Order: sequence, then C-alpha cells, then structure tokens
Amino acid sequence: MVTIVGKPGSLTGDTVYDLHVARVVPGLIDAHVHIESSLLTPREFGRLSLVSGVTTVIADPHEIANVSGCAGIDFMLEDAKSSPADIFFMIPSCVPATPLDKGGAVVSSEDVTSYKNTPSVIGLGEMMNVPGVLFDDLEVLAKLSVFDHVDGHAP
Repeated sequence: MVTIVGKPGSLTGDTVYDLHVARVVPGLIDAHVHIESSLLTPREFGRLSLVSGVTTVIADPHEIANVSGCAGIDFMLEDAKSSPADIFFMIPSCVPATPLDKGGAVVSSEDVTSYKNTPSVIGLGEMMNVPGVLFDDLEVLAKLSVFDHVDGHAP
C-alpha cells in the first residue's frame, strides 16, 4: 500500500492506493551525461528522461563547448530552464580537450569563473588534463580552484 500524504508536513494521508505487486521507485538521477551526444536539446532530453524515471540530470556540456565555447554552454543552460526534468551542469574544464588540440573554442579559467554563481551550475566538469594537474599548470589550477565539486579522470 502507498499512502498519498495530505497536507504538507503531515504524516497522514488522504488517499490509499493498492498497487498490488507494483513497485515504487523514487526519481532517479543521471549523475553524468553529455546531452549533446544524444543529438537532443536539454529540454527534449529532460522530457524523454522522465519517461524512464530520471527526474534529475547532471550534464557536462563539453562537446558543445568544444565547438562553440561559452555560447554553447549558455545555450544549454538557457534551454534547460524549460525542461520538465531538473538539469544541473558541470562547467567543462578542458576546452580544448588537450593543449595540442585545435577545436572551435577555448574555455579559460576566467570563463569558468563567470559561471560560479549560476544557479544550475554545481561544479567543474571532468578534468582530463592529468599532466596539467600533476605538474601544477597555473591555468588548470585556476580552474580547479573555482568550485568545491570537481569531476575528474584518473590515469
């Protein structure tokens, strides 16, 4: 039996549903995804995620940032506002992916810092520049110092 809670803060319900053998699962969290790889906008990705019980998504818009920099990140942040699912973001840390890559954009430590107080941004995306971390590259260290939460790759 599942009891639907009545008034906020109340532990007594108004309606009881007998679900027989069905199971109830709380909303699921997709803790790491690159939404652009799905070829969907954040809004549509969130809508389709709900069908599978995913109510919260934590996205790293690394791929779109590699192509269009902060403009791509800004698009993702703005479009996610109209998603029916909750979408939070990790700001890409390695754009381009390595110092040797020549992509469409660069996301600097100043750019990363500009997202610090954005409500839907919860941290720094996967730090892939292991040599930069190990050898104290100043730009890498500046990015790592912006957020308390940092995703990473380990060699």
